[in-house]
Amino acid sequence: MVEDNPTNMRLTRSILTSSGFLEHDTLMAGCSLDGHVGDFEGLVEIKCPQAATHLDYLKTGTIPGDYYKQITHALWITGAQWCDWLSFNPDRKWRLLWNRMGTGIR
Repeated sequence: MVEDNPTNMRLTRSILTSSGFLEHDTLMAGCSLDGHVGDFEGLVEIKCPQAATHLDYLKTGTIPGDYYKQITHALWITGAQWCDWLSFNPDRKWRLLWNRMGTGIR
């Protein structure tokens, strides 16, 4: 997904890296990221929903609850301090919604 959408790289001026599935060091838990920045300082989750769903995301301007949980889990697994959540739909005039979620989770 990172290679297909360089938008976040332009917005944050950061180089994104694909990571695949990541396992917790001691627990039977893990996550799969769309990308990460540096040594997991930050994460990236990119969603490409249908136009109607994307429009709902644009109207609320917030990260939907299910994705909020997914991001919180990924932040916990990786120890990252923030996650950029992007919603993209090429059919909409306003194509991109970008939210940064941070945490003190360690």
